[in-house]
Amino acid sequence: MTLFKRTGGDDFPDRLKVMISGPPKSGKTSFLGTVPNIVIADTEPHANNLQSIAHKNIPYVTVNSLADLQRLHLVLSQDSMRADAAEKLGMPAIEAVAIDTVDTLQQLMKQERLRDTRQSQFLRDDWAWLKDEMTQIIRSFTSLDLHVFFLVHTKSAELGKGDDVRTRVLPALQGAIAEEIAGMVGYSLLSFRKQEIRPDGSPYTKYWLRAEGDETYDFLGNRAAGRLPDVIEPTFQALYAAAVEGRKAVADSHPAPVDIQVTEKVTEISSQSEPTPAETSAPTPSAPSGPPSDDNEKVNSVAITHVKKVYDALGLGFPEDQIREITMGEARQFVKMWRAVQADAAEGKCDDPIAEMMPFVQWHAKETASPKA
Repeated sequence: MTLFKRTGGDDFPDRLKVMISGPPKSGKTSFLGTVPNIVIADTEPHANNLQSIAHKNIPYVTVNSLADLQRLHLVLSQDSMRADAAEKLGMPAIEAVAIDTVDTLQQLMKQERLRDTRQSQFLRDDWAWLKDEMTQIIRSFTSLDLHVFFLVHTKSAELGKGDDVRTRVLPALQGAIAEEIAGMVGYSLLSFRKQEIRPDGSPYTKYWLRAEGDETYDFLGNRAAGRLPDVIEPTFQALYAAAVEGRKAVADSHPAPVDIQVTEKVTEISSQSEPTPAETSAPTPSAPSGPPSDDNEKVNSVAITHVKKVYDALGLGFPEDQIREITMGEARQFVKMWRAVQADAAEGKCDDPIAEMMPFVQWHAKETASPKA
């Protein structure tokens, strides 16, 4: 088997994973109108968010809940379902997806969380839940074999005092995810507009995408999948051409991949063994030696919310009274099973993840209906 590969090789994914941030009316949504065969998850239907590309006749899904987004991901993650959706939409294929915008999606998730937990404000566990859920959404969409775009507004903050004060701009997300989201995508870009002058002397507004960061925009410049110009035309064609050219330049400068046959049996290192001095100088995370200590405790509100999302994704009614009687371990196992089924579907190992999950739902319903000892 080939153990080592090189970035920029022929087998390097040619699908772009991009975050485009910027202030309102800076050309973010207009950029999506240049992406061939795209579908859009519209989280701002109340704001006529897609008005700027209404003439493009682009298909979109209105996202009013996490369940809406999960259904879209399910369709896009399976080749057969994606092809069927493309045929019904009169498209040759679905080749790209965008979430417009991620900050509005976060607000929607917060409201949904407060309703589910019957609370009036976010607490510490709720913020942890929000970060985990948003991270999972970003990772699940970037894993799709499609071009993926996350649109997000920007926010600014004043740092320092007196002569040392400076402005820092970040994606307009709440919590630590604002600092981390740029590292979850291949390209982090800023949309902006600038007043230009035509040859005849008349002014006009020109839109651009910026790829290079600085002290103010330090979240930019994450170009792990290849280099881009500092500033680029705000079209998919220009972005893709620059990305492919950057990857090709890297590939041409390196030798071919090296095949290394791994024949020795890999043995599992017990987490109980004593580390050697060399290991302690470069520690690596070890797997837990057993199940979480609270597996036998009654399910909490956070776990109930995760279980409910599985039921929502399956289109089933949620038996809340019964679920409140299960343990944390049972809740974790149920959610893990659903994620495993989704992963199998993404890899083409099952055609219908909902049907695949139903026996576990039936088992789960039977277990929750049984009296606890």
